[in-house]
Order: sequence, then structure tokens, then C-alpha cells
Amino acid sequence: MFDEKFFEDNLAKILGISSIPENKKKEVMEAMQNHIQNQLAHKVMGQLSMSDKMKLMPLMMKKNPEEIMKFMVEKIPNFPEQIQEEIVNFKPQALQIINS
Repeated sequence: MFDEKFFEDNLAKILGISSIPENKKKEVMEAMQNHIQNQLAHKVMGQLSMSDKMKLMPLMMKKNPEEIMKFMVEKIPNFPEQIQEEIVNFKPQALQIINS
């Protein structure tokens, strides 16, 4: 099961933002979520067949992160690695937010 608190805590550790004030941490996490969603949306749509894209649309309309994540992991073998790559790519932007 998708544990959002566990996920956020681990991301905070990866980004090195565990000890910053909560308001800055929240700002970084929201920006990161938007960044990852946008970047992965472009990558993923290019990797899915038309049939899979049609199956994904109703899941996205329901806005259920667990179902979407399960679908992505099933359809794109290296999806977790792509998420991790985007987190690493986001780190410089996170530092800019923290220092602003």
C-alpha cells in the first residue's frame, strides 16, 4: 500500500531537506511533485501503447495515486527508476527553493 507519509519522509531525506522548517519543506515537496508529474507524464506517454494510454485515462480521471502507480509499474518495467531519476534531477531546484 502507498504510504504517503513514509514516501514524503524518504524524499525529504534524499533531497536533504529533513531538517528545514516545515513551511519550506512543504514548498519543496509541492514543487517536486509538480516537477515529477510533468516530467514523467511526457516520458510515460511516449512509452505506452495507444491501448494502455486509453486504459490510463480513466485512472487519471479518478485521481487515485495508488491505482495510477500500480498501472505504471505494471506497464513500464523501469518506472520506479524513472521516478528516482527525476527526484535526483530535481535536487538543484529544491536547493534554490530552500535558499530563497
